[in-house]
Amino acid sequence: FPVTINVNVRTVLHEFSHPVLNALRKTNNILFQNLYNQAIATEEGQGVFYYVKTNYPELEESSDLFKEEVLAYAMQLKALNRINNEIETEGYKSFMNKLFAAIKQLLRRLFGNKVNVAKLDVDTTLEELADMLLDKDFEFATDLITEDDLAMFYQVVS
Repeated sequence: FPVTINVNVRTVLHEFSHPVLNALRKTNNILFQNLYNQAIATEEGQGVFYYVKTNYPELEESSDLFKEEVLAYAMQLKALNRINNEIETEGYKSFMNKLFAAIKQLLRRLFGNKVNVAKLDVDTTLEELADMLLDKDFEFATDLITEDDLAMFYQVVS
């Protein structure tokens, strides 16, 4: 039977961010919580918070999945702002710099020197990331993926 997948620039970036945010949440929850709090302290983050609250009523606001969704949409917003040349508040820029620094640190910890993540940012394309990963030997630990993670992914692609 045919499978319909809801894919566009926004959903690809958004869904791509989930495994990384999930790994960050599971390997350094204190940092994850701190980044979430920094996100929602910004004007843009408040907008993202209300968007997630409205569009994901099944998620409890205090749950890590809700917070992960907020951070995923924050990353998506950053990319869309870049595409559309939108001006961002200094607080949002600062938060995004900290989020990408945390992601780079996570990837370095996961892959060591096998993958060069120094230039990873919102402008990194999936092709560039794939090249980073394909040029080196690495293993991806799937033991961190939960049933909730699979359910959230299914919700988007179906």
